[in-house]
Amino acid sequence: MTGLDRSLHKPLRDPEPLECLSSYLAAWRHHRHTTIPQFSASIIRFSTSVAVALMEDPDFPEHPDWVDVVSKVTYIPKDILSELGKPLGPWHLAPACRIHACVACLAEHGKASRQSRSKLWTYATNTVCAFHELPLIEVPAVGWQWSDLPASERKRHAKLLLRPEQVRDSVAAAWSSVDEQLMRALAFSQLSAWAGGTGPSKLAEIIGYPDGYMDREVWEDVLCCLASSWTAKYEDPLVVLGLPQDAWNGCVNVCFGPVRKVCSGGSPDIRVFCRSTSAPLRRSCVLIAAQAIRGAYMENFLPVRDWGRSGWSRVLAHMPAAASDWLENMRSRWPAGRSVSTCPPSTS
Repeated sequence: MTGLDRSLHKPLRDPEPLECLSSYLAAWRHHRHTTIPQFSASIIRFSTSVAVALMEDPDFPEHPDWVDVVSKVTYIPKDILSELGKPLGPWHLAPACRIHACVACLAEHGKASRQSRSKLWTYATNTVCAFHELPLIEVPAVGWQWSDLPASERKRHAKLLLRPEQVRDSVAAAWSSVDEQLMRALAFSQLSAWAGGTGPSKLAEIIGYPDGYMDREVWEDVLCCLASSWTAKYEDPLVVLGLPQDAWNGCVNVCFGPVRKVCSGGSPDIRVFCRSTSAPLRRSCVLIAAQAIRGAYMENFLPVRDWGRSGWSRVLAHMPAAASDWLENMRSRWPAGRSVSTCPPSTS
């Protein structure tokens, strides 16, 4: 009997609310004194294809038998595994892009051994913590996933690993320059994207979505239109056109910058958005997409200053013909009665 076999029945903590599968399995491996190669070898004994699926997506594996196989190896109940591996909605980030976390949440958990990665941090339209109203920042690991990194990497991020409260304070100090009304607009647009992607819900009612509207396709098309550069070269994504250039004494740079250049020629899809590692880019897209899709409601939240010359109206005024034609063509898959303006505003 191997060391892995002998330790299978040791008690393990319950998953945290909305914890990711990879985070919980990292805690399981540490509790069982098991390395990633050992764990993978145990999975391969039952199914090579499941092992491949777990390597391709350690949080939301796409394989019909993954729950059965992982349960056989870990003795974790199938219902727990199924819940851990269930995405929050259709727009979870690509695996390599799940590199953000709320440092205030990490600080509340205390030392790394008590931390876990939340699914809220892996959803593409979420870039600000709903609980602490702080931006999600890039982190190399969370919880026991730190033990999978080389010692040199842990040393380089010692403050984040050992003193997350200090990093939290630095992030909060920088974020404090963001206009309060803009913060409300960010929160509203993030909730709107969530409700628009997942369909009718209590949340949709609370934030004023008309009953019965299903806006997933509309959001997907506007988001990927804004996140694309519409050129085969590395250029600014279209959303940059909608950002105020000199507003709020630099808080726009804190909130939305720097937005990384992208290369996305041809016809885009939502994967352009979900494969972005840039939280500022995705935050910008969500805000301006909400302005396009929920304009009447957003007028109550967006700051008046400078948005008359920016936002969705400025994107329309400078939108490349290829982008405008593509968005117009995509209307055919939208629910009846749903539309966004694709005509530049009058300059008269």
